[in-house]
Amino acid sequence: RLISTGPSTAEDVAVESFFNSIVLAKKQILAVTPYFVPPADILRALRSAALRGVDVRLIVPKENNHRYAGFASRALYEELLLAGVRIFERRPPFMHAKALVVDSEFVLVGTANLDVRSLHLNYETCVAVYSVEFADVMKCIIHEDAACSDEILLTDWQSRPARCRLLENLASLMTPVL
Repeated sequence: RLISTGPSTAEDVAVESFFNSIVLAKKQILAVTPYFVPPADILRALRSAALRGVDVRLIVPKENNHRYAGFASRALYEELLLAGVRIFERRPPFMHAKALVVDSEFVLVGTANLDVRSLHLNYETCVAVYSVEFADVMKCIIHEDAACSDEILLTDWQSRPARCRLLENLASLMTPVL
């Protein structure tokens, strides 16, 4: 199924597609995005999924090409890690893939990032695919990206310098426009 959205779209079809996919997940969510500054409902859905026992894994770039988006994204890590979400930062080269694989049977893939701009302001197109075979192929690709990544561990994350926390929190104030 093709999902096209933009500022002229009456409904937030992309937000609903991501949100419903996350909320309905029973076993696993694999999310890959270069810009992770999601709307509050998507963020809550990811935390809730992890808290109810879903294996939630997020892969984002280690070095973001949009500095403030990268900092704002990192401001969200602690609450996700506390909920049980596993976060992986992919080492260079820059990762620009966007995909969500749910329960090894459903995939959302396309141009939409998990950020406010993509889900509310930009014109974006995604494809929703219900296929175990396609999901397996996507999982293999995502696992390859995870193998080129460094997992963020809660204890390490909580001990990062105060300067980093300050930059991240300041950047998070720009979330509505990132």
